[in-house]
Amino acid sequence: MSPPATLITSRPLDEHCQLFGLTRSAIGAVPGPVLDCPGGAADLVAEAREPGIRVVAADPAYAGPHNWPDCSN
Repeated sequence: MSPPATLITSRPLDEHCQLFGLTRSAIGAVPGPVLDCPGGAADLVAEAREPGIRVVAADPAYAGPHNWPDCSN
């Protein structure tokens, strides 16, 4: 049985702000870290940390088990 198809998307920080009706300064004012979940392959954490926004990413898809191909060669 093949694993289900997965769509990997990446949204920039400004698009996240637009989706939730926020500004970069409003997100930066959050007292605790912002959670990007599912973080996936997106660079939101890196982009958000540049202006000093406290953010962490988690993605349950990486918990496995997976039948990923061996790419070590």
